[in-house]
Amino acid sequence: MVDGPGPDTDIQPYTYCGMDTKLVAKVILHLAKIVAFAHGQNPAIVHRDLKPANILVRRQDGKLSFKITDFGIGGLWAKEALHKLHTGQTKPVERKHETILGAYTPLYASPEQMGGERPDPRDDVHALGIIWFQLQTRQLALMSMPNDWREDLVAAKMPGPLLDLLASCIGRKERRPRDGGELSERLEAALSDGGQGAARRPHHRRSIPLSGDRRRQVAVVTTRPLRHPNQRRQ
Repeated sequence: MVDGPGPDTDIQPYTYCGMDTKLVAKVILHLAKIVAFAHGQNPAIVHRDLKPANILVRRQDGKLSFKITDFGIGGLWAKEALHKLHTGQTKPVERKHETILGAYTPLYASPEQMGGERPDPRDDVHALGIIWFQLQTRQLALMSMPNDWREDLVAAKMPGPLLDLLASCIGRKERRPRDGGELSERLEAALSDGGQGAARRPHHRRSIPLSGDRRRQVAVVTTRPLRHPNQRRQ
């Protein structure tokens, strides 16, 4: 096994460790599951500043695990939203509209976010789409998305269904997966067909009430280990 970056580094150096299309998609799947936990809270927590610098990777025994950092601002706003709800300052009918505000970085911010619209989980889906493009094409030094980004993905040998799903992530708001949970389910469907099948839309899911210890867990959610690209199968 070729040595890679040490424990708890950001994800950028791993772009150059030989990740193929399927492994890149699995990394995005793991990240989507992390933000799905936040999006599934009630009210939803929207990170709004997802970027490679906020994704930490730990390599141990040849396997990778991931952590998304800087959920702190979202957590503080979640606490305030819950306080308003429980003290009657927020009407129950308004509860579903409560989302959490955070900072952002222009390359990864959705058009709605930059336009000052209310936070939406699809802001994070957009950011994951940009990160997916960067990992797939190894263009982590981007300042803006190229006009011919589709051609770059075709050149990187991305299968059509995965390319279409990525395109929906960074496309118009109404075409994006509605949250990290839907993105992860559609990615799992595509990967189960070897990346060649259609990324089907999932069934509706219920949100998770945000209270007590679960509120504090959102900032430190990790996924199960993922095999390092240079590790041989046992």
